[in-house]
Amino acid sequence: MRYNTLILACMAALIAGCASTPKTSSSATAGSNKTQSAPTGSKAAQQQFAQALTDIKAGNLEKAERNLQALVAAQPDLAAAQNNLGVVYRQRGEFSKAESAYKAALAADSENANAHINLGILYDIYLAQPAQALTHYERYQALSKESDKEVALWIAELKQRL
Repeated sequence: MRYNTLILACMAALIAGCASTPKTSSSATAGSNKTQSAPTGSKAAQQQFAQALTDIKAGNLEKAERNLQALVAAQPDLAAAQNNLGVVYRQRGEFSKAESAYKAALAADSENANAHINLGILYDIYLAQPAQALTHYERYQALSKESDKEVALWIAELKQRL
C-alpha cells in the first residue's frame, strides 16, 4: 500500500510539474503533457500552431485555445492540433473537453502516441479510470521508438491495482 501511495504521489508531482524541455524533435512537454510540433501545411497554419505551443508553455491558455480551435475548424483531422487542444483543456481542469479533444486526435490518427499518453494520464490521474489509462499507456509504449521507463512503471503499478 505504501508503494502505491508513493507511485501515485510521484505521478501527481510529474503531472503538476512545469518542465518544458524537448524530448524529441517532434514532441515536447508542456507541464507533463505531450504537445506536438507544427504539422505540415500552409506557412500561416504552421505559424499559428507554433504560436499556440508558445502560448501553452507561457500559460496563455485562452490564446492557445483560440489558435488551436481555428486550426481545428479549418482542418478537423489535424491530430496534433486536437491533441494540443486537449492539453489546454486539461491544464484548465476541463477534463471532459480534454477527453473529447484527445479522442478526436486519435480518431484523426490512431497512432498518435502523444494523444495516447495524454489520454492515459487524464484517465489515470484526473478521471480515476485505471483500466482505460492502462490501455492508452500500453499503446503509447507500443508506438514509441524507445520504451519509456517511467510509463513502464505506471503500467506495472496499474496492473497491480486492477
